[in-house]
Amino acid sequence: MEKKLSRKEREFSQRKKEILDIALSLFSKRGFHNVTMQDIARKSEFAVGTIYKFFKTKEDLYRELVVKKGEEILSLLIKPFELSVDEMLKIRKAIETKINVFIENKDAIYLYLTETRGAAAYVSINIDEKIKDLYFSYLEKLAEVFEDGIKKGIFPDIDPFLLAIGIDSISNAFLFQEMERPGEHPFNVDLILKIFFRQIYIGGKLNV
Repeated sequence: MEKKLSRKEREFSQRKKEILDIALSLFSKRGFHNVTMQDIARKSEFAVGTIYKFFKTKEDLYRELVVKKGEEILSLLIKPFELSVDEMLKIRKAIETKINVFIENKDAIYLYLTETRGAAAYVSINIDEKIKDLYFSYLEKLAEVFEDGIKKGIFPDIDPFLLAIGIDSISNAFLFQEMERPGEHPFNVDLILKIFFRQIYIGGKLNV
């Protein structure tokens, strides 16, 4: 049975969430180096001393924020893999979900991009490895879907992990382009699937 939080614990948790939400907005817009604890305090309308009660340093705040958002996003991305549908539909649902998650979590995705482009070098702990572990677990689940489909003859006999990397890379390219230049090059899940499967499936027909 889940332990019921006291009023003070609930207030603490709520304040911490508010601080992290403000920090996410600031870090994603300005970058790690260009945000101070004073900036976060001013924007969140908390005293600087209050911020330090929750996080000893800016690095601690940044680490918790990146890992927390990474875990939240991963939990959304893996939901399609739990559906009781065929492998092709799971792949489609996975890409659809990813598109929606990116659109609804733009600030967190920008933070992820900053992190994977080297922000970990700015802080005293290696967040990058934690994010890579989360991302790798997503790719493994995607690869399992391809592996099941290969066994059933739905997909060609190619290393399933490479297939997972391939379709994920294509979807990333489309999504990052959309985030950099919104609306310039519209796309949808059908286009991603057609580009990917036409490259790997030679001969015969594949209904995507």
